[in-house]
Amino acid sequence: MSRLFPDELCISLAPDQVVVERRAVGVSLQGFRTRPLERRILRAFGTAGRDRYSGALQVMAATLADIDDRRHCRARVVLANSLVRYLLVPQSNRLSPEDEAAVVRHCFQEVYGNAADQWELRASPAPDVPVRIASGIERALLDDLRGIVATAGIRLDSIQPRLMTVCNEHRRTLACQKAWLILVEPGNLCLGLVDQGSLVRVRGLRIDARWASELPALLEREACLAELDELPGDAFLWLRIGTTPNEPLALPLRLHALQDSWPAEQQAAAAAHLAVVKA
Repeated sequence: MSRLFPDELCISLAPDQVVVERRAVGVSLQGFRTRPLERRILRAFGTAGRDRYSGALQVMAATLADIDDRRHCRARVVLANSLVRYLLVPQSNRLSPEDEAAVVRHCFQEVYGNAADQWELRASPAPDVPVRIASGIERALLDDLRGIVATAGIRLDSIQPRLMTVCNEHRRTLACQKAWLILVEPGNLCLGLVDQGSLVRVRGLRIDARWASELPALLEREACLAELDELPGDAFLWLRIGTTPNEPLALPLRLHALQDSWPAEQQAAAAAHLAVVKA
């Protein structure tokens, strides 16, 4: 790989875990290619309220400061779904960007009240569908993230919610007629309904260790709430690193795993990087 291009850093941040992946970027006959270099999986503990992610921010800052040649890197931060609020908002090609932003803010205020005033709101582009997915993230968290990356001397390309990242990385796989999209993190399950590659329904649910046994009933209830004429025959499941079902999943549909793109032989070595920081 050529060193003409900065290395990519993908930083996955959750209240209890930070994952930092580094990839080299180069050019081949097929275009831009990346090669895995290093993955660090680190643990953090926070408390309730805003402090729930302060431990993870400390771990992230210490890890970035420890990266060799970090000024030759570009970073992308992916936030756990538990740190993001999602909402489907109306989409119209006739609205100006200012009017679109006003619609998004109104929708969030209708659902979340004054709390939405403290969030940075973004809506994903979706010109050919009547609704699109929007996200709300605490401005204080975004400011902290930008400050940490800047202090490390690393260029920050983007901060993305986990749901959007999974949808983008598996866009071709999800371009099916209709299917459930299930993202599982400790304590949080993000459930979406995908129709021809677009999210048409999304909910965030709190879960415990019994989520696998409760999933069939959860999907049945969600199908009733959505008033589906025909139940999806497929479900796509994404599990966060270190998350495993408490029992085998038994669902009356075809279950597809959305695989981790990191090479399997390097995952065990990455687990050796373990840190505990208490807020």
